[in-house]
Amino acid sequence: MKPTWKTALVDDEVRSLETLQWLLEEYCPEIEVTGAYSSPFEALQALRRTPPDLLILDIAMPGLNGFDLLH
Repeated sequence: MKPTWKTALVDDEVRSLETLQWLLEEYCPEIEVTGAYSSPFEALQALRRTPPDLLILDIAMPGLNGFDLLH
């Protein structure tokens, strides 16, 4: 069994978020999506509780952009 990367996804465009999650689950068995967030503020709270191994962020989001969230 391959090791898995616990991964969180953050994108304010729900359709893009769902598509990315599906693609990762379908084609990247080593990626375990542990959270998918359409709100950067919701994501921030969850990431503080349980930091992922990998974080995939949208850059342009209202209120808190991807770089600010990463910081």
